[in-house]
Amino acid sequence: MGTKRSTFALFFYINRKRQDKEKRCPVYLRISVNGTQTAVSIKRSILPKNWDEHGFPKGKSDESKDLTNYISILRNKLFTIQEELVSKENFITADMFRRALFGTETDKSVTLMEMFKERIEKEDTLFKLQKKTKGEYERFYYCSKYLKQYLKKTYNIEDISIRKVDRKFVDGFVGFMELRPSICHNYRMFLLQKFKSVLETAIRNELIGHNPFYGVSLALNKDGKRNYLTEDELQLLLTTELKYQPYAEERDIFCFSVFTGLANIDVQNLIRGELHKVEGQWWIRSYRHKTDVLSIIPLLPQAERIIRKYNPDFENLPNDAKLFSICEVNMRNLYLKKIGKLCNISKRLTTHVARHTFATTITLSHDVPLETVSKMLGHKSLEMTQHYAKILDKKIGRDMETLTSKISGAYQLPV
Repeated sequence: MGTKRSTFALFFYINRKRQDKEKRCPVYLRISVNGTQTAVSIKRSILPKNWDEHGFPKGKSDESKDLTNYISILRNKLFTIQEELVSKENFITADMFRRALFGTETDKSVTLMEMFKERIEKEDTLFKLQKKTKGEYERFYYCSKYLKQYLKKTYNIEDISIRKVDRKFVDGFVGFMELRPSICHNYRMFLLQKFKSVLETAIRNELIGHNPFYGVSLALNKDGKRNYLTEDELQLLLTTELKYQPYAEERDIFCFSVFTGLANIDVQNLIRGELHKVEGQWWIRSYRHKTDVLSIIPLLPQAERIIRKYNPDFENLPNDAKLFSICEVNMRNLYLKKIGKLCNISKRLTTHVARHTFATTITLSHDVPLETVSKMLGHKSLEMTQHYAKILDKKIGRDMETLTSKISGAYQLPV
């Protein structure tokens, strides 16, 4: 991790507005490093007539001579501090000079994991006050989790000084995250954005001088592309024999999402009290974890069978009883990747593919109105649901291109 070259300047001045009873003015030192400044009193004072505006005592009085000698000592000490800081730190700030000069916590360095811990606690508090969603807290939490894994694997350490986090470190972590098979592109970008946010806090606190993320693209995929299973692929998933019990159970949970449209976290949180029977039909009425929007979903027979498979007497469960026991999402996605291969499905299966399949193959492809699908998915606006309609439009276009090539020349119109 390379060391940044720093500009360094000192300037002594008096504060004429703070004269004491003897008309003496306090002397201050302004330290400038890389365009940032800090000012501190040197605990000395002088009469204004004995001060040169260029930053030096003047005259031959004992007061001027003593102060000139003291300023000279401070200058030498600061240049020594500069050499020490440059040799130890990746980046130095004006405030670091001030602390080192007056002996306040010169050796203490804020670490990356300390900053994440503080931010996670803040986000948790905001969530509990209902000022932010739980998703914000979780993204900071999972980002810190992956950073700990990266530190251990790459450097064999548990933590690192925030000042040692440079572009090389960031590029390495980005590459580390790209190798996580269970994380989709957009979620990876969300996590990296949280890392960038913590570093921006470090900049504001003068712990680092620039953001190592500068120039790193954190763009989301916004082309409306959504992976989903076709009817043939869904049939493969349903009929392939899975001898390993955890895979079979994971397929059931995945298919429950396929037939309800619930996201992973909403299936995980689904409780008995969110199921209601109206005129012989079971309904799910559940607020989405992500948006806090109410989803209203008639329970299809396939979804009801899955519930009864794991909860044969679910009608008599207490209202707060969870209907499914689900492993952590990254483990789920790893299972799904292996299940997809066993079922000869070329698409990469993730928990969200199930939700997309509900929106496309299960509902929109069977002429369920867009407004109804939007209500079941718990979308805030119809525009969010229209992404799925666009996917179907593209599929129709491709199908018609295939049809055109098949019937080209087969039918002759009268001249």
